[in-house]
Amino acid sequence: MKGNHHDQAIPEELIKETEKTLELQMEAFQPYFSTLTPEERQSMLKLGAKTFLFVEKACALAVENPNLTSKAFDANELVIDFGDAHRLIGLLNKARQFVELLEDITMTSGSEAHYAALEFYADVKAAAARNVPEAHAVYAELKAVYPSRKKKRKGEEEESFSSEWAQE
Repeated sequence: MKGNHHDQAIPEELIKETEKTLELQMEAFQPYFSTLTPEERQSMLKLGAKTFLFVEKACALAVENPNLTSKAFDANELVIDFGDAHRLIGLLNKARQFVELLEDITMTSGSEAHYAALEFYADVKAAAARNVPEAHAVYAELKAVYPSRKKKRKGEEEESFSSEWAQE
């Protein structure tokens, strides 16, 4: 995608305000938070479109028919768990939309910056070839940090900016 689709700077105030809002929300949810290992995530039952109706019906029937459960079964816990999961699904979808928006803006602005940097690099390289004063120093500086192109194996993708930097 060439062209300039991202042509205005996002105000620093908006970024800082969003960071603060996210931090406050994460703090607010902290009492309800439990860290899961990848193994735990893999082994857990998932509430999805196919199981939602079953769990919803079981929740209602468990409350209506307490005489059908063992004394160890707590229908109120089922109601709490299902209620939270049900309400959080909408919030999770909104959060995913926000993340996708941020990824699209980051990808667009990053791509456009990369194209512009390559264009500048080519101009400086050409200027150095013409022995324009200062061009050799600028070219040498850029060449020292120019990313080398390793051949990618079939099916392998280049790391994206966000995933590459998120790990650091």
